[in-house]
Amino acid sequence: MKQVRLVAMSAAALAAVSMASAASAQELKFQFINPSFGGNPFNSDHLLAIATAQRPDKPASEDGTTGELTEAQLFARQIQSRLLSALSSSVVEAITGSNPGTTGEFTVGDQKISFERTLSEIKLTIFDNTTGENTVISVPVLNFSNSAASAALSANTSAESSLLGSTLTGTSSVEGSLLTSLTGQ
Repeated sequence: MKQVRLVAMSAAALAAVSMASAASAQELKFQFINPSFGGNPFNSDHLLAIATAQRPDKPASEDGTTGELTEAQLFARQIQSRLLSALSSSVVEAITGSNPGTTGEFTVGDQKISFERTLSEIKLTIFDNTTGENTVISVPVLNFSNSAASAALSANTSAESSLLGSTLTGTSSVEGSLLTSLTGQ
């Protein structure tokens, strides 16, 4: 019993001595490793090598290629992008240009694009004839607080809508000019 008591007292004394010693600690400092976020710039080569090693290989397609486009495919994609950009610029010009219409309709391939311009918004409806999908885009426009300016704007746009509506109904002149420039005629 004396031994148990001695062991218990020595354990208590050891615990008291260890708790009485001063605690020491450092300030925690965080620093990014990646140089893109302010870390050490000498880590960039190492991190790039690790990322490249972890990147999975591109799967080969059925014809054995890695899925990269040929120069002819890239050229065709760029031509298509430029033509669509020119067409969208023409649509935007018809809606918001110097002679904006209040309504209009364009046919581009299998899609019918129609717009309606009011004093508070421009409502653009895109209908895909192949899938039957209908997309509506509504964009708010500048609203004049002056009633005289609002009346002048509505009178101006209603007078021009008949002129622009007749040119935009059916196949648009924009589509015809693009097709003419593609065929070279």
